[in-house]
Amino acid sequence: MFGRGSFRARRIWPGPWSRPRAGAVVSNRIGPARVGAVEAQLATANPGNHLVDLRSAANAPTAVQAWLNGRHGMRSFGAMVPRWTYRFNLSPSSFAKEYDGLAYIAVSSGSRPLPIP
Repeated sequence: MFGRGSFRARRIWPGPWSRPRAGAVVSNRIGPARVGAVEAQLATANPGNHLVDLRSAANAPTAVQAWLNGRHGMRSFGAMVPRWTYRFNLSPSSFAKEYDGLAYIAVSSGSRPLPIP
């Protein structure tokens, strides 16, 4: 997960077409996560890069276990993102059930394509 920055993906044009029109792979910028998203909560807890080990959640206080087992929205991006609205995509997740850990990067930068020889 990341707080803000950029990532590379194709932008698709939403519309009534049977197949969305996709453009080239481009850099997509994004600001900080909105309030309530897990990325915003991680940034509030520690604004720098950090890791959260979820394997030790069994030893955590009851309130922490309840949060980890609950469903929370995290930003979700793939190889194709809808133009303009990708900033609002949230995917529900139960972290203790789905992950061993979380990695939070404060500022992300999009990948750079390798040159074609």
